[in-house]
Amino acid sequence: MFRFLKSCKVKNKALNEIEANLKIAVEHLDQGQEYYLPVIYQCLVSKDADVARFAANAISKHMRNLNTAEIINLNDQFRQYSSMEWYICWNKIDLKQWEKTIKTREDFLWIVRLGTFQSNGFFREKCIKELEADKDSIKYLLLRLNDWVEPVRKAAENACKNLPNLTADELIQCLPFLEKIHRSSRRQDSVIETIEEFFATKIWENIDQCNPADIRKYDAKTRLILYRLLSKQKLLNKDKINQILTFEKNSQCQTLIITSLFNKYELSMQELDNYLNHKSKLVQSKALEQKYKTLGDYWNGLEEMLLSPSAKIRNITKYILQKHTNIDINSFYIQHLDTQHKKICILGIGESGKEEDASIITKYLNDANSSIVKNTLHAIGLLLKHKADDIFWKYLQDERPTVMIQAYREISMNNIRYGAKQIYELFLKRESITYRRKLFSLLIKEQYWDRLPYVLMLYSYEDEYIKNLLSEGVYCNNLYDKIPAEKAEMIRKILQDENYKIPPSIQEKINFNLKYATQC
Repeated sequence: MFRFLKSCKVKNKALNEIEANLKIAVEHLDQGQEYYLPVIYQCLVSKDADVARFAANAISKHMRNLNTAEIINLNDQFRQYSSMEWYICWNKIDLKQWEKTIKTREDFLWIVRLGTFQSNGFFREKCIKELEADKDSIKYLLLRLNDWVEPVRKAAENACKNLPNLTADELIQCLPFLEKIHRSSRRQDSVIETIEEFFATKIWENIDQCNPADIRKYDAKTRLILYRLLSKQKLLNKDKINQILTFEKNSQCQTLIITSLFNKYELSMQELDNYLNHKSKLVQSKALEQKYKTLGDYWNGLEEMLLSPSAKIRNITKYILQKHTNIDINSFYIQHLDTQHKKICILGIGESGKEEDASIITKYLNDANSSIVKNTLHAIGLLLKHKADDIFWKYLQDERPTVMIQAYREISMNNIRYGAKQIYELFLKRESITYRRKLFSLLIKEQYWDRLPYVLMLYSYEDEYIKNLLSEGVYCNNLYDKIPAEKAEMIRKILQDENYKIPPSIQEKINFNLKYATQC
């Protein structure tokens, strides 16, 4: 890197060498090595117009393909890449002359936008002033509101106070940049508040022209920032909130929207009941909390919420019922077992029952419906925990993926161990990649010296997921465990077997551990 920095000194290097180094730097940049960007940037000072134009075009090509997260990351990193450019007098750069040399307006604007990230404060300030009237550069001006040099911040503030005429869509796309500054430490609160108010008002003026599909096109993070901004400025009304809730599926966004509604408006019981029947379980749970907060007591029909597919709703309902009534919740679930709510009642018994209640639901392990078997396994796990190890081992071998995965989850959650040999043998019997991955995850949780020989025999197994877990499988967290000499010998033979393709470094480490673990 430093070799390139030195080699681009125009005064001391021949033109053909500069061109060669520039082309190499561009190749590296095209391969994703962004730290070559300042190497290319400094070639803009070349007296040779072709070199400057080539550099500008390479920068433009790279910059216009960056997404929001990549721009923000470059803002954080670029000044570190360019901090050693002390031999270029950036404060004397004439941007108008650059524009004449580069000729292409688009390329010029991209190098000026990148210039707002440069380590020299005088140069950043020049770039900001050059971009004041360019509405496509607002993202870069916003980022400078947190600049570490006060005059640069002031220049950015002046530019942002005179924002060009931006559409609602353009403003919404700028929101992640505004959020970045909102969370920073150097910016002036009054300036940010003014800009946020402008953004919110301008967006709100045009938001009635947007249908749900228009807002849905933005990513979840941008939507969340948008809702937070409109909520903060107290612009979201009931109608717009209800419209948003018809399409918004992101849980964070839903939480913010419905919380804003409940905090801002007093809703009638009919309105709350409507939200209790909303298609979103999260909205239902928030409405349930709000209705209880409003009434402070039980209401008729509340026990029906015990049959909700949402565990959160069931838990809130149980809390209210147990506090204000004498209802036997477990008996309620038992009474509804043989109804259309069977799947939920099985879970309810697991959540509210006792160990002996497991016998009531074990018959459903033989149900033809795999989702009922899945729920039964979970309920048994809640009631019996590790005592159900035989049941979980049986259903770990089930051919139905949903059933097998649930058995795996119960084994993991209850920290059940079956022995490495048993798991390894089942691994060899199965051909499914998904199945084998789950088994390998169980294998590496077994005691170290028990699992080690079987993990080592899978070193040559061609699957990236398993390969990524191998290091965890061979890591020894207790050197004081002792193993019989015959087991140590078994491990050494596996290490020496070239068919397993065990790296020499791993062999050396394990052989070292064996010296301290082998029983005499």
